[in-house]
Amino acid sequence: MSQDNHKKCIWSAKESDRLKSVTMETLNRFARPATKTYHVLPEHEEELRQFNRFFVQNARRFLGLIIFIILFLLLTPLIILLAPLSDHVALHLVGFSMMALGFVIYIYPFATPETLQVLGIKKSIIACRISGVLICLIGTGFIFRAFLMA
Repeated sequence: MSQDNHKKCIWSAKESDRLKSVTMETLNRFARPATKTYHVLPEHEEELRQFNRFFVQNARRFLGLIIFIILFLLLTPLIILLAPLSDHVALHLVGFSMMALGFVIYIYPFATPETLQVLGIKKSIIACRISGVLICLIGTGFIFRAFLMA
C-alpha cells in the first residue's frame, strides 16, 4: 500500500489522522485465505469487522454464482443455435440470466479491491446495489420485449 492509502479510512474513504490499523483474516480476490491490514476510523471498526465476516462467509458462493451466470450468458448463443428456439425464448434466457446476475450483485455487494480503495466499503456497497438493480432492470427489459414478441 502506498502512503496515501494509509490516510483514508477503508470504510468511509474519509481522510483522517485518527485511523486505526486493523489486521483481519479475510479472502483475496480469488476467495483464497489472506491476512490483510486495513486502516479504519475507530467508529467504523465494528462495521468493517461485520462486513468482513459476511464477505468471508459468502465470497465463494458469490464467485461461483457469478461464474455460472456468466458462463450461461456466454453459452446462450450456442444454445440458441443448437436448439430450435424462438426469439422470445432466447430473450427470456438472456433476461432471466441478467436478472439473476443483478440479484447476486445486489445480495452480495462485493466490489474489487481497487474500488474499495477509491470509494471505501460503505459507498462500494451502495454502488454494487445500484448496479444490481440496474442489471435486473435490463433483464426485465429483455423479458418485457419477449412478451411483446410472443
